[in-house]
Amino acid sequence: MDTQSNTGFSVVFTHIYQDGTREEKVLTPFVENLYEWDEGKHGYLILREYIPLELSFTSTDEDAKCYMDGFDILLNAGLPVDGEGKPYLAAGQQVTLFKYHSNEEYYPYIPGIYCVTIHARGKKILFARKNHFK
Repeated sequence: MDTQSNTGFSVVFTHIYQDGTREEKVLTPFVENLYEWDEGKHGYLILREYIPLELSFTSTDEDAKCYMDGFDILLNAGLPVDGEGKPYLAAGQQVTLFKYHSNEEYYPYIPGIYCVTIHARGKKILFARKNHFK
């Protein structure tokens, strides 16, 4: 079942361009079970490679958690870790997914499909969404 409104949370990817402008891309829709993902019905959120990128998570549930494939490879992100050792974004938190470094080449995300999962409302309710870097 699609979960598009009244979720109580928001996942926003923000590209930051060289001239300082910002482009926000809100991640929707979510489905309650990853197996409900229908390629014909649900599109992908396209994120551009080599453009500085941040991810922010807000929720009306202060205990909500946002998980994303690849959080475990982010260097020095300072993300909290759950009881299973998995890093996540807490409600109200933001993380940099890509930023140019003048003296190092750091590309944590390669083109592909990544899943975002939200745990909210005091129980392990999964909302899943795929996104694609290109």
